[in-house]
Amino acid sequence: MSEIVPGREIKEGLTRLGYFFMILAFAVPIVMVAMLARISVNVPFWDDWATSELVVAMDRHLLTFADLWAQHNEHRMFVPNVIMMILAKMGGWNLTHEILFSAVLVICSQVVLYALLRRTISGLWLAIAFALVTFCLYSTAQAENWLWGFQIAWFLIELFMLAMVWLLTASRVDFRMYATAVAICFLASFTMSSGLNLWAVGLAILLIRRSSEARITLWILASIGTAALYFHGWSKSGLQTNPAYGLTHPVELIGYVFAYLGSGFGSWFGLAGAIVLGVLVLVAFCKLTLTYFFEHGRSIADPEIAWISVGMFSVLSACMTAVGRSAFGLGQSLAGRYTTFSDLLWIATIALIARSWYCGRGTPTVAHWRVLRVTAIAALFLVIVRVNVTGMEEMKRLHDNGKSALAILMHFDTATDEQLTHIFPDANALRTFAGDLRSVRDGPFKGMVLVNRKSPNPAGPPSLRPGNTADSIDEISDDGVETPVNSMTEPLTVKRGSALSIRGWAVDAPAESTAGGVLVLIRGSRPIRANYGESRPDVATALGNPSYVNSGFVAKVDTKSLAPGLYSVRFEVLTADRTGYYLIPRIVKLRVTRGA
Repeated sequence: MSEIVPGREIKEGLTRLGYFFMILAFAVPIVMVAMLARISVNVPFWDDWATSELVVAMDRHLLTFADLWAQHNEHRMFVPNVIMMILAKMGGWNLTHEILFSAVLVICSQVVLYALLRRTISGLWLAIAFALVTFCLYSTAQAENWLWGFQIAWFLIELFMLAMVWLLTASRVDFRMYATAVAICFLASFTMSSGLNLWAVGLAILLIRRSSEARITLWILASIGTAALYFHGWSKSGLQTNPAYGLTHPVELIGYVFAYLGSGFGSWFGLAGAIVLGVLVLVAFCKLTLTYFFEHGRSIADPEIAWISVGMFSVLSACMTAVGRSAFGLGQSLAGRYTTFSDLLWIATIALIARSWYCGRGTPTVAHWRVLRVTAIAALFLVIVRVNVTGMEEMKRLHDNGKSALAILMHFDTATDEQLTHIFPDANALRTFAGDLRSVRDGPFKGMVLVNRKSPNPAGPPSLRPGNTADSIDEISDDGVETPVNSMTEPLTVKRGSALSIRGWAVDAPAESTAGGVLVLIRGSRPIRANYGESRPDVATALGNPSYVNSGFVAKVDTKSLAPGLYSVRFEVLTADRTGYYLIPRIVKLRVTRGA
């Protein structure tokens, strides 16, 4: 193992400087939490509206495992979905709660980073390095992730990865620690797609540390099993671009990777500067890694292994994102959300440099070399501070946009399409999402008093009525093949793209009248308004009310818009005056498969 000379650079009188850096590092999370509590706005943006569907289903007691498991773009986001539903259950869905929970996750990551640094260096070097990595960890360049509740997944992955590395690089890894690392990788895989990279990073650690064949084999089998579960029922239709684009445009792909790795500083230096910085940090990381492997004696307990693993995860995430997003252009690589992962490479490189200097590897002891090191550290601090100032300006802009968006959302039914597309790209879909959310009085609409008038055009949205009305879901027709719903004991399998229609009847029994309509709800698609008013004399006869004669409905479902997977189909019956609705207890299960 490389010789360590603890504190050889630390002299009497420098202890206070070390305390200063430590206090500075621990003050950052306090300032960040206070700022987030002040500037966060409880208004959903873009992907947050996917969460609103889950919230509405939960509030209506219709949330299923399939809803939580459903594919979002290329991701399986089961773990963050569960966490967000738990937070929503505790006092209602509030984006500020999710944002503050993200801050708690970052604080946990900071604690793990400190534990890793304590294994690596000590004394003044520990204090300086900890302050530097803390500023990177809390970088305001990742403004999107800080102020969008949905981005909780990024911080979960970051914490999972650091925890896994901490466990597997301990001086002695017992089976409980190994099993915990496996469990962490499993959870990370179902947080977002980048979580799958943890399996590769963990395998690299096991190989470098020459773990037993049994552990390596078990790790590989667990990763294969997890991948099989992840991709079961997974649809490539969830991809936003064709991955083949990046593979057939290697120059753009490579440029995207470098820009991604430098994206934490892209807000200041621009695209060209981000690419240059990405190249520099990757070259520095590779040089330090190769130096460790080939120029110095190494041990399976060396702390460098942990930082090499952290940097490896960052590079793998950059490559994965480049394959999936490079078709959007190089400029997209500077999206602030990528900073969460790209800064991990900077953190790893800072730790490896600090370790190298701490151990005195190849560093002359002459005075001018010390001056250069102090200058380099000061310059890096200044750059990080400057980037964070720019990031804070972006966070203020997002805060101002959030306040404007909240004002628009409160009057979404009268807002223009142009106004609504600042909140969600599809104005009509947003009206549906917001209407559902307002009907359950959750999210930004929590505590809102709605007054419904008994008129064909009520001022407020329909509200859920207690109890049941009279209704029935009779049959499902799939390309002309009719299946009675009462005979279904398993989900009905339909091919994607097939012509699907659902027949039934419903009335407003308390009003002794036909209903105001029937809505069909399927996760991931807009509510479908059924064709209501078909002749059903059998219903009128059976219920002894002639006014029920036109109570039938037919709902046509466009299965082309449904990705392969399991779906729960729910139904709402509008009251005759359309001021409320009833939930039909019957839930129809569909299994959509790939078309021919």
